[in-house]
Amino acid sequence: MFDMVINELRVYTFLKVLRKTYFKPVFGDRLSTFHFKTAFLFTKESYPSEIWRKNNLIQCVIFCLTTLRRWCRMHYCPHYTITGVNLFVGKLSNFEMPQITRMLSDMIENLTDFVFNIEMDEIGNRMLKLTGIKPSHGQTKTRYDITLGILESCLKNLLEVLYLNTTLFCKKANGTVEGLLIAFGNLMKSLMLNDNDFLRDTSNMLVKLINTMSASVQASMHIQTHQPIPQDIYNLYRANLDFDLTSCRLKFASMLYCTGQYEEAAVELDHTERLLHPDVWQFCVSSGRRQFDPVNKFLCKALDQPVSEVVKSSVALTVIFLPGEIHCVPKHLVYEMYRTFTHADIQQRQKVYDDFTDKVIIESIPFLYYLQYLTHRKLVQNKRKVTSVEKLGQYINIHHGIPSGHIETALNVLGHCMETENRLDLAWGAYATTMINLPNNNAAVWHMAIIMNKVINKLSK
Repeated sequence: MFDMVINELRVYTFLKVLRKTYFKPVFGDRLSTFHFKTAFLFTKESYPSEIWRKNNLIQCVIFCLTTLRRWCRMHYCPHYTITGVNLFVGKLSNFEMPQITRMLSDMIENLTDFVFNIEMDEIGNRMLKLTGIKPSHGQTKTRYDITLGILESCLKNLLEVLYLNTTLFCKKANGTVEGLLIAFGNLMKSLMLNDNDFLRDTSNMLVKLINTMSASVQASMHIQTHQPIPQDIYNLYRANLDFDLTSCRLKFASMLYCTGQYEEAAVELDHTERLLHPDVWQFCVSSGRRQFDPVNKFLCKALDQPVSEVVKSSVALTVIFLPGEIHCVPKHLVYEMYRTFTHADIQQRQKVYDDFTDKVIIESIPFLYYLQYLTHRKLVQNKRKVTSVEKLGQYINIHHGIPSGHIETALNVLGHCMETENRLDLAWGAYATTMINLPNNNAAVWHMAIIMNKVINKLSK
């Protein structure tokens, strides 16, 4: 098989497509790829090498189908390397052979008609388009469009795996500094064995993501014990800010806010906002959530860049805080770690296999605006504070119609902004809206209960 030239490979691939499209629905895998491969090998051996040309593809396929039809009439399919073996035995029954023979005869005589009806990769529509006949349905995707679709799918899978592996890593470390160091050392030993450029590139991405989470966990421990955060933790944050465009920078800014370093947080947030551009892909990490669609321009650029460069320059990943990072999270968002209340919540969580209900998870852009609001409020920069809330409101208006990602968390932080401004009516409206979007496992239950308590206390006075 490795000795085949490109045109022979095209014929073999064509045969596999025909088998999967027309024969597999009728005979399953009992008439297998191996039968077609054997017919191809015998045909290749029997016909002169000069016929295997690109402009003779259809005829070569017909030769192979003719070989297989002859065997079906004989009820005997020889093995290519072992004499005396009938490949039909134990797979196909004698009464099925006439049906296969009829299908092969029809295909040999009208192969182009069969090609036009192939739905796989829209081959039929493509062939019709080449003939000048307009396809009967839909718009045919080009090879380039399909390539971009495959790229998008691969990027989604890769980013999901990176986040899931980071979460598993921190769970194994048990949230302790010693555990993190041991687990990280073991990880580095395994990564050093990689000699593949892609694996090395993605491994470096994983290291950056783990480093950021490790810095956040360690900083949270120091905040909990009222100890100053050592310089090496700041260095660990800063060395890994460029994992993606936003999420690691926002984690750093969140830690600065939680430790009262408001001016430093404001500088980091302003810098992060300046990095945003129209081609940014906001990526949601969570099963069962509607993803944000990347723009075509982003995918076109991603074709020609290493994956780490694509993520670094144009991907705004979801910000996730594990329980071990709880003291690096604004207090209002801590409620997101305690979203499961009722038996219905538990059932819904198991149904969608949602492993994010004990974590804080929020998209990068709404978290950026929320952190800006909190920071500017502490710095008594009222105009900038109002601007941040307006941006958050605009974001929700754009994405609320067709909810993508964790829109309920964005609505919850908008409600907190209104609540902080003592606009309890608007805050209640935001929380009620998010409960409509997500009635189960929603921290809005806490916030609505707090508002009710405030109103009752006010009335009792």
